[in-house]
Amino acid sequence: MNSITLGPLALAIPRLVAVALMILALLAARLWERRGHRGLESLLWQSLVAGLITARLAYALGHADYFQQRPLETLYLWQGGFSAWAGVIGSMVYATARGKRAALRKALLTLIATAALAWAAFAWLNQQLQQAGPGLPELDLQSLSGEWMALRDFRGKPTVVNLWATWCPPCRREMPVLQAAQRQHANLHIVFVNQGEDRASIGRYLHGQGLQLENLLLDPLHQYSEQTGARGLPTTFFYDADGQLVDTHLGELSEPMLADFLKRLAPP
Repeated sequence: MNSITLGPLALAIPRLVAVALMILALLAARLWERRGHRGLESLLWQSLVAGLITARLAYALGHADYFQQRPLETLYLWQGGFSAWAGVIGSMVYATARGKRAALRKALLTLIATAALAWAAFAWLNQQLQQAGPGLPELDLQSLSGEWMALRDFRGKPTVVNLWATWCPPCRREMPVLQAAQRQHANLHIVFVNQGEDRASIGRYLHGQGLQLENLLLDPLHQYSEQTGARGLPTTFFYDADGQLVDTHLGELSEPMLADFLKRLAPP
């Protein structure tokens, strides 16, 4: 499980941890400010914003071919896609430039570095826990045509499993990206596991959108979600050729984000 639910919302734990670390750093800055470091909290806010902008711009530069054709998507921060260490460096550079007093600069850099190290430790631990978790579930599911397929039969190649539904807006937005990847990557399986919908609804949606998906399976009882602890849609699982979990992503996948996941999963 890499997410939690708050009412109807499913939230990715890594994002929550990142936000929590920033809040803790700001609270610490407020306490230090009361002890004489005037302006610390405000400068830390500015440094964090500078770091966020730097992280996004660095990510966009790393995928220049994509973002040159879609420059406005650089502003789609909700999609994710950030260069974490570029963001840390951006925050530190801003803090160093704006901190006029040595003591203020030291406090700023200490808070930023502590938050960054805490995030790095969490990211490493989270990755280890994911990879030690359950692999590709032992499920037999029906295809849209009614044929039974065993998920274990996808072992032998790296496998991407996308949990989705037609009523889910981010699922609908990412579906063309996943369809294109399925056609381009013969060295891996991309499997679409619909959650809780009937054949007629799925068929109408696919026909209306002009989508032609291979490895589309029906999971009317949400068995995949229950076995894996998936809390929201879309959720995408990345497995190695042995069926062991490598990574998980909650939320919409943009084209460059999916490309990054696939490079780690099945290097060209």
